[in-house]
Amino acid sequence: MALSVNGGHVARSRGVSDAALKELDGFLSRGSWRTGQGPARSTPSRVDGRRLMLRPLVAGERLIGQLAVLADTDFTPLDLLNVSHLAGLISVKLAVQRERQRALQSSRGDFLRQVLLSSGEEALDVRARGNLLGLREGEAYLVIAVRPASAVDPPDLAQARDPIVDAVGAVVPDPQALFTLDTESGPVMLVPLRGVAGGAFQVRDALQRAIRSGAPAVVAGLSDAGRSLAEAPSRLGQATRAADLARKLYGPGAVGVFGELRAFDLLDELAASRPDVEFTIVPGLRALFLADQEHGLNLVETVRTYLRSGGNLERTASRLFLHRNSVRYRIERARGFLGDHLSEPSQWMQLEMALAIHSLREPEHPQPGPPPSRGRAIR
Repeated sequence: MALSVNGGHVARSRGVSDAALKELDGFLSRGSWRTGQGPARSTPSRVDGRRLMLRPLVAGERLIGQLAVLADTDFTPLDLLNVSHLAGLISVKLAVQRERQRALQSSRGDFLRQVLLSSGEEALDVRARGNLLGLREGEAYLVIAVRPASAVDPPDLAQARDPIVDAVGAVVPDPQALFTLDTESGPVMLVPLRGVAGGAFQVRDALQRAIRSGAPAVVAGLSDAGRSLAEAPSRLGQATRAADLARKLYGPGAVGVFGELRAFDLLDELAASRPDVEFTIVPGLRALFLADQEHGLNLVETVRTYLRSGGNLERTASRLFLHRNSVRYRIERARGFLGDHLSEPSQWMQLEMALAIHSLREPEHPQPGPPPSRGRAIR
């Protein structure tokens, strides 16, 4: 018996002549299955007096080869079953080999592009390629989107990309495990969290240090953790949205985490649909903005920093690089406009909400700061 796959000899038993193998190879090489075009050729039942059996090798819905078997005697039902089973096993092996070659030849950036643009019909192919590249289905990952902080004078994103990639690569156990894609809007990264002790927080801190030290003219957004590659497009949407919110709220050099900005995402929708809603929430806020515009007192930024500092004058003065008495003076002036919204900690949430809505509508680029701590103001 002789067995041939795509014209290549896999096995040959005693008594099979070279002429028989040559005729078999010639038939396979001329077969219309190679191109899928031209008239179908009739399949001979015998080659050199021996019985011939052909079985297709299929990857998905694509015919990728033929399995040919020669035998001196007629094939039994068991022979037919065994050969069909063997053809199935070889089909799987060839499909895996083809997929591995294609994945290894393509760059990780091309793979990330495929992940972000893939449809449901391509999910199986994407998962297979991800496994080959070390991105296992079910393991957590983040998507990072880096964007220019301003459209007026956008930075060289290609130049800003390298320190960011290096900083994030220093966090993961294997820097080669990162997937990076350069787009017109800015770099996109997919960061596997396998082996990252601090998880998303460690990635965020490294990203923040890199941007503040080397690329302050950009902002970045981090998505929620994903565990399926099918979620990657939606995670990119989260990362892009987080970068946009960080730009509006905190200005250049900021890093936004979508999970921490969900409320601001809703406030941004409110700001777009309800003009001047912040002045409805805190009526005295309009007068505060007018006082800043007319007299340049910088009261709004002082109030914002005061709230983020939990009402602590010393901490507020340190963050604004001012004397404590200067901060006290500004807070007293602002209290004249805002009343209980500034005097009572129970009203601070409404004041913060109104300030956030105004920043989302008209970004003022305040400096990033930690969320405010709750408690009685220290005066």
